[in-house]
Amino acid sequence: WLENQLISQNCIKTSEYYIRAGVRRLRKVPKNSAQMLAEGEFNRYYLRGLCLRAQSEGIETLTVYRGKNVFSPRVESEAKIGTEIRVDTLLIELRSNDFVSVDSAFSVPSGPNSGLTAKLSISKTGIQPLSA
Repeated sequence: WLENQLISQNCIKTSEYYIRAGVRRLRKVPKNSAQMLAEGEFNRYYLRGLCLRAQSEGIETLTVYRGKNVFSPRVESEAKIGTEIRVDTLLIELRSNDFVSVDSAFSVPSGPNSGLTAKLSISKTGIQPLSA
């Protein structure tokens, strides 16, 4: 829905100016920029809600996993899968920066669109707080 609204309301530019070596140049914006923005913002708000739920249940960490298949996963992203991230740290990062890449919040370099997100850790007996 958000992606469609961004496109139908003309919120996404088709080109943009940038400066390199003091020269102003024009480049095309990627065709999937509305999709990337919509998915990224959805994931940010999903994670904020998940952090609040975890805090209310006394869970201190979330587990990073790939929530979206990607064509060419980066090594740095793959290395984060299965790691734990502190709820309080993630929530501060998500609240304090506009349009912060979830990848940067997970300490994954190289930009957006990694497909990473987080989940509550579930054991055989249900959701359990993880040790820090």
